[in-house]
Amino acid sequence: MLVIRPSQMHAFQGAAETGLLEAFAERVREFWPHSAQALGPERLRTRIQAAAALARRHGIHARTDVLRVVNAAMALDDDFTPAPRLDWVVPLLENASLHPSDRVARLSSRVLEHLQGVEP
Repeated sequence: MLVIRPSQMHAFQGAAETGLLEAFAERVREFWPHSAQALGPERLRTRIQAAAALARRHGIHARTDVLRVVNAAMALDDDFTPAPRLDWVVPLLENASLHPSDRVARLSSRVLEHLQGVEP
């Protein structure tokens, strides 16, 4: 019988998380090349980690939805860290009355409105 100890499982999860974050970084470098270059590898990694962590804290776990939150962070040039300059982001993601994918869809719409200078 194969037994996986908690420490081994933790190592597997860490490796999977690292792989996922690197996949996100590749997508960001593909679609946001100038921003990714301006941030540099370390700040880009920090931004992706912060956006992914924010998504997960609000029950958003689907890979595509987490990537959409990362995309929003890139579009808005914000890390969504403790004092976000865009105070409407977190409340959108906290709306527990909506399915996580619906919250992300609303975030994406609101980001587009923000970038176009439209106020809801």
